[in-house]
Amino acid sequence: MSMDAARQERLARLWSPPNGRNSSELEIISSAAHSARKIRGRMEEIAQDHARRIAKIERSWRAQQAVKRALIHLNSHKLDLLNPPLIDGTATWPLTVRDICRACCHHFDVNMLDFLSHRRHKAIVRARMVAMWLARNHTRRSMPEIGRTMGGRDHTTILHGIRRIDELLPDDAKLIADIAAIRAALEIEAP
Repeated sequence: MSMDAARQERLARLWSPPNGRNSSELEIISSAAHSARKIRGRMEEIAQDHARRIAKIERSWRAQQAVKRALIHLNSHKLDLLNPPLIDGTATWPLTVRDICRACCHHFDVNMLDFLSHRRHKAIVRARMVAMWLARNHTRRSMPEIGRTMGGRDHTTILHGIRRIDELLPDDAKLIADIAAIRAALEIEAP
């Protein structure tokens, strides 16, 4: 068979199918390949979805296991969540600068916004200085830390307030009474 005859036979076979339609085996093959690609793509989507669902279930299962381990740990130590063992009559929370500021604002009847602001009215300044003095004497905070808590003030401002109260304290009975009242409100003893 010559090349020409083979080509003629192939063309006749491709363009004259037995069903009488003008379609080719190439069309059939290409549509089958297209269907196979669609099926393969859908199978990959299903596989990815399945993998996501399994990962979600696995994460959920791991979270459940972590909760179970925590509960077992809590039960093994017999901890009471409402009354932890370290919070009782013998253990006290450390006094904070904020607690002192609140007590001073309450005692001197000063608004906390005014207390933290840059206003310099006599009542506000006195409340601030007493709070600075109490914070320095009854907490372990440094002057820069006290200043940051009291509205972002400089440590030298805190030092001035402490020195001013130290100067006024021996002669001012009202100041002594105010400090004693604030200490009583905070339940701290004089050093």
